[in-house]
Amino acid sequence: MAKRQASPAPGLTRKQLSRAKREERIQRAVLIGTILVALTVVGLVGYSILSTTILEPRKTIATVEDDKITVADYRNRVLFEYYLYSLQPFNQQQFNPFTIMDQMVEELVVQHQAAEMDISVSDDEVTKETQLLVGYDAGDPEPTSTPFPTIARSDATSTATPTFVFTLTPSPTATLAPGITPTPVTPTATMTATPRVSPTPTETSTPGPTSTPITEADFEDRVNQFLENGAQFTGLSVETLRELWRMRTYNELVRLHVSESVTYDITQTKALVHAAHILVATKEEADAIVDRVATGESFETLAAELSLDTSNSYKGGDLGWFGEGTMVPEFENAAFAVPVGEIGPPVQTQFGWHLVK
Repeated sequence: MAKRQASPAPGLTRKQLSRAKREERIQRAVLIGTILVALTVVGLVGYSILSTTILEPRKTIATVEDDKITVADYRNRVLFEYYLYSLQPFNQQQFNPFTIMDQMVEELVVQHQAAEMDISVSDDEVTKETQLLVGYDAGDPEPTSTPFPTIARSDATSTATPTFVFTLTPSPTATLAPGITPTPVTPTATMTATPRVSPTPTETSTPGPTSTPITEADFEDRVNQFLENGAQFTGLSVETLRELWRMRTYNELVRLHVSESVTYDITQTKALVHAAHILVATKEEADAIVDRVATGESFETLAAELSLDTSNSYKGGDLGWFGEGTMVPEFENAAFAVPVGEIGPPVQTQFGWHLVK
């Protein structure tokens, strides 16, 4: 029986089918990888936005007891203070944002001190201070300015001032007969007083310009304009700026009340002593110096020769005048106890052994 010839298989070959499956796996892996990368990027961007807008502003950068200053608090305060700085036309110093943090911390410290001293500032006081800063006084009206006199020229009133005018009056000319030589005649002067009118200044009173007191509506308009301009300048909301201004005024009033309540007990007199010393390492060295001084050697010469305190040894150990609380207690007590002109017994401090004169 004749052998039947095999016909080609329909579709892809085994090799082509294997290649198609491999390419499909690669495409699937690439797709999964792309999705993972996209999710990672989205996550990073989302975390960055979350950190910038929520987490970072809430981060605490300073603490005063239980009160905290966050990044957002500091950022808003810097923007607000820079806005106030920009409103001053002649600034002698550059704006320094780093001083704002010190100012905020100091304000919290003063607030805690005010609480301990039972000092408080009401909202009415803050409102009143804000009104006065803007120029609005809700209390009794301020007196208007008094007109001041000005000098005005007027011709209505005049006085006669005599003015002397010299007039030359010639003598009569004689008719000469023939053969007679004429003699020159000098004219004579006569003086007559002619009144001349001169104006006299009179003082009249001209009222000067008076400032018109602002009304409550004017006050509100000025405050709102200030806040709206600040919102455009800083990017902060009007309400945020309003609260920043309120707290700024509040802290200034708290500081004022605390400073007015603090009393200082300042001593009007202070005891001083003028002393010299020789510093050595051991008590034996100090005793040896005492013996040498007793035999007649100069304290100042020995200080220049032996003292370990080179800042004053060349001056004979002279420390000059100093008061209580300047030196270490052991040395200070010895300096105040030694009679004038005498040398005390050796005294030990953390620096060594001292002979004090």
